Formats: sequence, structure tokens, C-alpha cells
Amino acid sequence: CIIVHRDGITFDCNYKTITFPAGVCPRPIAIGVYGQNNEIKNCRIVTGGLGIDVSGLGVDICSNNKIYNNYIKSEYCSVDSPGIRDRFCTNTNILGNYFYKYYESILITGSDDTKVSGNSFKESRYIGIRIYNSSTISIINNIACESSNTDIHNSFPRGPIYGSGNTCDKTVNFNDIE
Repeated sequence: CIIVHRDGITFDCNYKTITFPAGVCPRPIAIGVYGQNNEIKNCRIVTGGLGIDVSGLGVDICSNNKIYNNYIKSEYCSVDSPGIRDRFCTNTNILGNYFYKYYESILITGSDDTKVSGNSFKESRYIGIRIYNSSTISIINNIACESSNTDIHNSFPRGPIYGSGNTCDKTVNFNDIE
């Protein structure tokens, strides 16, 4: 739907809604971020597909992106897409977002130095935050409860994962340090 394929872009939805027609499955990516030093904020996204995709092809291609203050709701489709996917990036900040009924609310895969803080998850259909093959990930002060499987799941540890102040009760390979 919206592709940010440059560096240094601030995309402020100003609380407008991005949505897809009912019954269109699989639904595409609502916002794709493929660059450095970009910000995506204040968006309301209603989709059954991937909400926000932050993705890079190598270590320095996707870096220093900030995704914050977004409302992301899944209208159920047969696809199991995450609300936000951070893939092959460095130094991504995912801050203060609200997720409702996603299969995986946040998926971090192949990324380094990601910070996930102040997010809320309601009724994730599988996992609230999933970390796969990533390192130096900070998971701080999130409300990630009521997931059907796991609230925070570190499924293939590659490096340190830090956490504190999270409200959750079902975790795999993850512990908060108070």
C-alpha cells in the first residue's frame, strides 16, 4: 500500500486509517519501510496481512528506523502475518504501539540492536513478541498478555536478549531482569 524506499523519511498518518477491503486474502503489506533513518508514526492500520514491514537485505541497508504510536488491528485472514516485522535490520525502535488480534504482534528476525518498549498487545492469536535468530534485543515495559500460545518467545537465540518491566505470564527462552 505505502512503500518508504528512501532514507530520512518521516511518515505521519496523523491518526488516519489504512484499511483493506473485507474478504481480500491474503492482504498485502500496509506500510513497507526499506531504508535508513525513517519514522512511521500515528497510523491506524486495519488489515489481515502484514501491518508494518521494516526490512533490509544486509546489515547496513536497514538501520535506525523508528516505528511508534501506531494502532494495528488484524481482521482475520488465513495468512499468519505479524503486526510489525523487523527483518535483517539494525537499531530499529518499536515504541508505544498497540496491537489487537495479530497472529504474532511483533516478529524480529535476523536483526540486531532492536528496542521494543511501551507496546501493548491484546489477544495475540499465537505470540505477542517473537524473536528469531537476532541479537542484542531489548524488550522493556511492554504489556504482552493474553496471547494464545506465548507472550514473549525467543525461538532461536543468537545473542543477548534483555528484558525488564514487561507484564507477561507465558515466555520461552526469555526472562525479565528486575
